[in-house]
Amino acid sequence: HVQEMYNFPEKLEVRVGIHNGLCNVGNFGSAQRLDYTAIGRAINVASRLESEAESGEVLVSESTKILLDDFFEFSSKRVIQPKGVPHPVNCYSVALKKSLNRESILGECFKLVINDENLTENDLNRLRTFIAKYPEKSAPYDLSRTYFREERDYPGPKTMQATADWLQEHGQHHESFLLFVDEFDPHEPFDTPEPWASLYETDWQGDQIIWPPYATNTVASGVISEREAKHIRNNYGAKLSMIDHWLGRVLDVLDQHNYWQDTMVILCTDHGHYLGEKDIFGKPRVMQYETLGHTPLMIAYPGVPPKHIDQLTTNVDLYATLADLFDISPQHKTHGQSLLPTISSLASETRDWAIGGIFGNWVQIQDGRYKYARAPVGDNFPLSMWSNRWSTMPVPYYPGLRLPEPDHRAYLDYMPGSNIPVIRQPFQRGDMLPFWCLGGSTDDHYLFDIDNDPEENENLIGTKQEARMIELMEAALDQLEAPTEQAQRLGLPSAG
Repeated sequence: HVQEMYNFPEKLEVRVGIHNGLCNVGNFGSAQRLDYTAIGRAINVASRLESEAESGEVLVSESTKILLDDFFEFSSKRVIQPKGVPHPVNCYSVALKKSLNRESILGECFKLVINDENLTENDLNRLRTFIAKYPEKSAPYDLSRTYFREERDYPGPKTMQATADWLQEHGQHHESFLLFVDEFDPHEPFDTPEPWASLYETDWQGDQIIWPPYATNTVASGVISEREAKHIRNNYGAKLSMIDHWLGRVLDVLDQHNYWQDTMVILCTDHGHYLGEKDIFGKPRVMQYETLGHTPLMIAYPGVPPKHIDQLTTNVDLYATLADLFDISPQHKTHGQSLLPTISSLASETRDWAIGGIFGNWVQIQDGRYKYARAPVGDNFPLSMWSNRWSTMPVPYYPGLRLPEPDHRAYLDYMPGSNIPVIRQPFQRGDMLPFWCLGGSTDDHYLFDIDNDPEENENLIGTKQEARMIELMEAALDQLEAPTEQAQRLGLPSAG
């Protein structure tokens, strides 16, 4: 019809340029708001590929070829320098459509296409079983990874570069600012491009192990071998080195504009990660040894020379420090202590104790030398959950697992110092519990003298020191206005 309508020749050949990427779509001033236009670098590259193509040729960029490799054959690469594009573009001509004996195995968020010609039925059954068991283990990251074309596309480098760019372009234009950077690396997956991937080993054979196990007695029980454990540590080191390199981009901008003279810079983290200490990997349900709970804190403060401050602090102190820095009085109850007096040498100590733990598991308290981790006793009850957000993060191995919904026992209550009600759900024996407290231990207490036993090998439970740490824990829970059921769950003396 189109051929007849426009009097086209019988054999019509077109040329096509294809490039995948992000673009902007809009009417850009059209009075009738009917004509929409797509603009942006991706559109420009596609247009230049079209111009470069011969009649009857489909020319695609390298990133598009990667997406289509399973379905088409391509000619050898050629390189063009399109007008308006700052660097050369690798492109390929589509040769023919592939026709292979393939089977698709579908999983949430991804599609795995395999050539089954060289696979036995047993191989396929094993693959189907694995995908059915671990549908979400790595699929979201694997999907995202298909968009990585170079090192700067990885999440850590992208975040650090965006931080450096903001400081470069905007920081000097504000009388004051608070720039919060949530940088995920070196969290798993321990995935890096070259040259980082081979930085600490060059003799590894096989696929990179970027997802470490979460396990205790990991090597001893055969979850991974000693060689695999070393490989995982090397991959962690590679990612740590990569993000350290990109953090340097931020430090360069701080140097370039001398931000140090009037800007406070804080480098901190939320927790550590076991990489074989005590044969533990990941963050399984064990008490928080120093590897996990003793986190770095570096603060640069204008006018204060570099020094090491050896005293107890915890992450809630950062909020208090920022409020102090900006001369803001919190409008709600907080537990932090400002670090500014200590940094400025106006005070010698910030706090006498720091407390923490995991819901339904251990509660830990430290006084700067001793660390006491007290587990629940008996059956771990009474136990209640207080929340106004009745949801939870997905668990890869159990995609259907969610928090148990509130039932007829739930009622509204108030967190200490707050006038906003939350749902308080009591639990009892036989209930489905939140997954955080599944698999925990009871009557399993630990006490370590960190100064004299930094490896935490000698458990001092049963000594006179334990009685002192129990008193300190009771005092801390009372100061925090913890519910009385906490003392009952932990079997503390105040529970009677």
